Amino acid sequence: MKYNFIKLFLFVTITGIFFISCREEVLKPPALPASSSFVEEFDTVGNLGAKGWVFNNNSEPAGISQWTQGLYGFFPAYSSNYNGLDYASCNYTVSLGLGLNVTISSWMITKPILAKNGDQVSFYTRTFSPVFYPDRLQFRANLTDDNPDVGLDPTTLGNFTTLIADINPNLTLTGYPQTWTKISWTVAGLPANTTRSIRFAFRYYFNNTFNNGYYIGVDKFEFISN
Repeated sequence: MKYNFIKLFLFVTITGIFFISCREEVLKPPALPASSSFVEEFDTVGNLGAKGWVFNNNSEPAGISQWTQGLYGFFPAYSSNYNGLDYASCNYTVSLGLGLNVTISSWMITKPILAKNGDQVSFYTRTFSPVFYPDRLQFRANLTDDNPDVGLDPTTLGNFTTLIADINPNLTLTGYPQTWTKISWTVAGLPANTTRSIRFAFRYYFNNTFNNGYYIGVDKFEFISN
């Protein structure tokens, strides 16, 4: 009799624990999808490739440099975590040529980003002050897919045909911000109610380096998924 009572007690106890466990499992809320929001502070530009960013220098003739870390002697970062040079910079040395027949086209392309209409993207940029030579920056998007190809020619765009911002297209001495200035855009142009992997791109771009091109910075690139 005592043996049967112990078996019954164990059965009821184990069964109760099982049902409580199952009930907790059923009532557990479903996991939320991971947000694609992120901020790139450009603390180490040399590590961006490992994160999926792509660099292409299609300048003609191509030079000795590319998008790189901020350089000493110009201006401090907008958002600094280390030494004040933690921003991305680009300058006229992306081409070896000087003159009317030079075209500068140097690309810094983001990693693939899962985006939908209504998401937000922004960054800060500036040039050196006082301005000696005018600079220009295009901010573009490939809304078709996440292929980073921009072709091999200084005038080609690949699928980066969506022009979001063209800073100082007329190459004037006052057309590029001389203090850190925020550029923002709300994602639009994607199919409704869909999320797609896309890329954005910074393009340091102009023809004729005879009186154009000096030094620009880009800092705190932010993507906010709404």
